[in-house]
Amino acid sequence: MLDNQTIYAVETAYLNRVDEERPRIVRVQVEPGQTRDVSREVLPPGLKVELDLVLLLPAEMGFRVRHKAEVYIDGDVVLHLLLEDKDDPFSLRID
Repeated sequence: MLDNQTIYAVETAYLNRVDEERPRIVRVQVEPGQTRDVSREVLPPGLKVELDLVLLLPAEMGFRVRHKAEVYIDGDVVLHLLLEDKDDPFSLRID
């Protein structure tokens, strides 16, 4: 799950390798204030997933803020995204 506590939409993507013969990229957009399941399926315990997180900033800002987060699946996992400084998209923190 991804809990987006920022003022921006966030796009998440990861490479799902559960089926080694048919890996696929999973993308989900999470709006500000939303909590969503970004895996789109139950992932097996012990799996390591690298999430690519992109803050979708207004086009006039001219850039995006991208972070990576390694997640080890160990039951239900909730990542909280927040801005340490509400006016600075580069202050993104992932808990």
